[in-house]
Amino acid sequence: MRVRLGSQRQTARLANGFTAKAEIVWGPMAYAMMGGILIGTALTLLFLPALYVAWFRIPAPEAKADPALEIEQLRAQITP
Repeated sequence: MRVRLGSQRQTARLANGFTAKAEIVWGPMAYAMMGGILIGTALTLLFLPALYVAWFRIPAPEAKADPALEIEQLRAQITP
């Protein structure tokens, strides 16, 4: 049984910077890494909270009543 390690060796060489034309590899890898970071951040800040709310069925907060309106309602109850 013959084991081929060509791709693993190539990856190890690229990771260590042993290429004549390193910009061929590092440029696209930088785009992939930045894309992953941005997508991961967006998923964490937007999708994960929405999934949490949907999964645990958290109700929307009720709108707070206007204090001035409450005062007017109390005055209306007091005055004849």
